[in-house]
Amino acid sequence: MLLSLSWELRNTAPEKSASYGLEAIDLATRYNDYENLAKAYSFVGVANRIMGRYSETIDYFFKGLETAREHNIPEQAGFAYLNLANLYIYQEHSSMAMDNIKKAESIALEIRNKTMLAYAYLYYGRASKLDEKNDSALFYYEKSLSIRRDLNQVNEQATCYKYIGDIYFAKGDFEKSSDYYKMSLEKLDVEQDQDLYANILIREAMISFAQKKYREANDLASRSLEIATDIGANMAIRDALRVLASISIALNDYKAAADYQEKV
Repeated sequence: MLLSLSWELRNTAPEKSASYGLEAIDLATRYNDYENLAKAYSFVGVANRIMGRYSETIDYFFKGLETAREHNIPEQAGFAYLNLANLYIYQEHSSMAMDNIKKAESIALEIRNKTMLAYAYLYYGRASKLDEKNDSALFYYEKSLSIRRDLNQVNEQATCYKYIGDIYFAKGDFEKSSDYYKMSLEKLDVEQDQDLYANILIREAMISFAQKKYREANDLASRSLEIATDIGANMAIRDALRVLASISIALNDYKAAADYQEKV
């Protein structure tokens, strides 16, 4: 129950998610429940990653990996490698991310875990995008999406659509990018994934800004900031503030721009 609560709340109340995960760690340790212990370490790490607490995040991810490897729990080892890869992507260390994704992919194929494989392809895409290999990124995103359709993982499909939208944004195809963001929102359970919702709003704001629709961009970025602040998603807060600062500069409101930049 504690683990279920921790996972369900990660994108809407990461502080509470971490708290439930820590309780799960204590309970799993007490009863030598190593599989759930490895899982609890991962969940607490994910909650901290969403809050932007990277030093705590990597500590919990490594504890999860060590527990899984020591007690021969390949599934949890695979997800631990993916967690580390995800963190390295956020820190823009693409080569370190790739190393961990390859390990996770190998485990996923060995134990025939399609969910893990879908994550691996998604992360290959994100790491490729960091290296500005947009065509490779799109290839992997579509592979991940295909698996998630087969598994009927609807909210996970929303994530794939969002990242595909990012590729078309990078290519300057704002119309196609916006179409994919809309597809993402159609699949997304907004109440259960406020973090992704905030990120989609930021991207939509960036499209409006690029098209010089400053009022619309401001409304979208402000809404994103409000949601990210409510759930304590520090990276989304940072991105929203940067967009709002850019809008203020475009409108010659340099005081507002300075205020936003100061909060980043």
